Amino acid sequence: MVDPAVTNSKSWNAVTGRLGLDYRIDRGTMIYGVLSTGYKSGGVIPSTDRSRPTAFYEPEKLTSMEVGQKTTFADGSGRFNLTAFHYDYKDKVEIYSLDGATASYYNVPKARVTGLEGSVDVRLARHLRWDANASYTDAEFKDFPASGGVNYAGNRPARSPRTAAASGLALERLPLGGFGLLS
Repeated sequence: MVDPAVTNSKSWNAVTGRLGLDYRIDRGTMIYGVLSTGYKSGGVIPSTDRSRPTAFYEPEKLTSMEVGQKTTFADGSGRFNLTAFHYDYKDKVEIYSLDGATASYYNVPKARVTGLEGSVDVRLARHLRWDANASYTDAEFKDFPASGGVNYAGNRPARSPRTAAASGLALERLPLGGFGLLS
C-alpha cells in the first residue's frame, strides 16, 4: 500500500500524425509510402518503498517511415507484399534489470529499428491456402546510459530478433455437410 502523503500524479499529451501516399502501377500492383509519428504514454514505476515519492517513466515517441509494394497475382488467388521500414525512437520505454537483481522501466533516450518484411499467400485449392513470411530487423540502442558510467548504446533491444520466418497451411470455409463450414 502506498502512503498518500508521498504520492503524486503526472499527465502527458501529444499530437501525432500520419501521411501516406499510394500509387497503383497496374490492376494488381500498388506501391506506397507512409510517414507517421506515434506516442506511448509514460507511466508509474512500481515500488514497494512507501517512504519515497512515486517515480515515473516518460512517454515514448516514435517517427516511422515505411515504403512497400502489395501485389496480387494468379487472378487474385495469390498475394505478395514487401515492406521496408525505419523507426526512430526517443525515450523508448524498456523493462530491464540494470543492476542484475530488480527489473524496472527505463527510458532509452535514442533507439533505431530498420528492417525488411516479405509475405506471400497463395490459394492452392478451393479450400486450401498456403502462406509464408520472413523478416530481417536491425535494431539497436543509439544511447542508453546506465549507472556507473555504463552506456548500452549499440546493443539490441530485447524481443527484437534479427531474422524471423513462418509458414503455414490453412483450410478455409471447408463444408462439413449439414454442420456448416470449418474455417
